[in-house]
Amino acid sequence: MSTSYDIVMVVHSDYVHDNRVRREAEYLASEGYKIVVLAASHQPEHTKPFTLNQVDVTPVPLRSKGGKFKFFQMMSVCGHKLSKIDARVIHAHDLDGLVASVLFNQPFEDQKIVYDSHELYIETHSVYNRKFTKWLWTILEANTIKRAHSVITVSTGIASYLQQRYKLSNLPHVLRNFTDLPNKEAEAVDVSRFKLPKTKRIGVYQGVLQQGRGLDLLLKTLPETEWGLLICGDGPMRASIEEIVERKNLKDRVTLTGRIKPAEVFELMKSCDAGFILTQAEGLSHEFSLPNKLTEYIHAGIPLITTPLPEIKRLVETHKIGKTAKTKEELVELLKTFPKKQTFADNLAKASKELNWQNEKEVLLKVYRDL
Repeated sequence: MSTSYDIVMVVHSDYVHDNRVRREAEYLASEGYKIVVLAASHQPEHTKPFTLNQVDVTPVPLRSKGGKFKFFQMMSVCGHKLSKIDARVIHAHDLDGLVASVLFNQPFEDQKIVYDSHELYIETHSVYNRKFTKWLWTILEANTIKRAHSVITVSTGIASYLQQRYKLSNLPHVLRNFTDLPNKEAEAVDVSRFKLPKTKRIGVYQGVLQQGRGLDLLLKTLPETEWGLLICGDGPMRASIEEIVERKNLKDRVTLTGRIKPAEVFELMKSCDAGFILTQAEGLSHEFSLPNKLTEYIHAGIPLITTPLPEIKRLVETHKIGKTAKTKEELVELLKTFPKKQTFADNLAKASKELNWQNEKEVLLKVYRDL
């Protein structure tokens, strides 16, 4: 065996752009844990191991880019690599990481397994109408989750579901997707190359451009309001969004930046009047979601306009930092009457001090101290 590690993480993302995994790995590394991450790679030029902020990363080349083939290839390749890494803890991100750690690998004696469920895997949009796939994932999760010595997830709703569904003796730990407080000493970022919508008020959506995120709803709503829309991100819906913008003559009201640097996104958000989280409840995973962008909007000092999903609604109403709307009609009316963002300033400042990674990360450290 080569280098010994305290923790080996397994994740089906490229690691570099996976905010949750990076936050966890870098925090544990800062606490003295020696970490290596096995991360998926679809690009032949990105196969060499590298170190980023004290975390060793080993890319795992995959031929398949999606679907069941990627799932099983990821499990098989990572399982093989895990058997050759000397680590005290396997930290498995999502179900394919857990199955790789348990079924495709023989854990060393006294090796602990942490299952980090980023979403309710068997209730995601991708398996919503695929009965066989959902059945298969359920069987795999049922047969592996109890092998984990500790389970982590992103919201109380998902934690309760996992405990009840699989009759877990302990409620999973809740490690919410809260982001870092902004660095007040960071240099100013020049975003003058981006032309914001020429409207009285501007809302922002940042994240992946895909179905189920309320982007269709936003584009239908805009013509009936005085709002413009800033979209920061990229994804499978980009072409259709651009087509709608062109067809409905919304060029002056909608700005698409594409995928840009996080610092640029944050600077642009500060100029906006509200942040949109209009996730549609297509499956229980969406129902119980608590996305990164929630605290990113809060830290940027902008109130939230969201659909009334329970986890998000609870935070919005508890901290009085925004409003919710369920239908197009409700959203139109809300946008017409939405208070000025200064109205929410004090509540947003208080929420920012509480809802951040600097506070939330203590949950992760406790998990490791209790192993």
